Amino acid sequence: MVTTYIFLEVGSEFVDRKAPETPWSRTGLWETIKLLSKYHEIDYDELLFTTTTFAGDERALNSLIHLNLLRVVEEKESRNDTRALRKVYAFSPLYLTAFKTMTSDPKLSTGMNILLVRSQLDRENSKIQAYEDELKKLGSLVSHTYFGFESEPLAVRQRKKFLEDRMNESNEKVVKLEEEHQKLQKAQAVLYRK
Repeated sequence: MVTTYIFLEVGSEFVDRKAPETPWSRTGLWETIKLLSKYHEIDYDELLFTTTTFAGDERALNSLIHLNLLRVVEEKESRNDTRALRKVYAFSPLYLTAFKTMTSDPKLSTGMNILLVRSQLDRENSKIQAYEDELKKLGSLVSHTYFGFESEPLAVRQRKKFLEDRMNESNEKVVKLEEEHQKLQKAQAVLYRK
């Protein structure tokens, strides 16, 4: 459990003392730890743009690199290649071993995964709330009446359709995340009964 303290407690407290806002979250760090434990290396751009951890926030990723939790290595596919691929690794083999130890600990892993799912649920629920708010605003726009029928401008109808589609996508994610959250909570209950 010393490993856990170092990465999930001391790391965030260190950043908290240096700046009022940490650019990364514990759940973001946990998601990165899980990925590195599984794959040992991650493409920098993939980690930055395709995971929910960073969502394009390079400041958060660079903060973890600056804290020496992660390291970036530039690799060229060939000598003539002008573009180097950036790969993200655990800062050291010792850290990778610690990451694997943390992800293989059932109690820690289940607890952190619950926090991760909760954070993803919060994110999706915030999106839904924003979509609902905008739909309410659009609904309050003045529509035109032609021959006794109300008509909305085409742009408003298109925007409403777009927002409704996004809201449906987020609702589907919420349903899946809620199911995952319940499974994790049941697993956690079993783990702590032992």
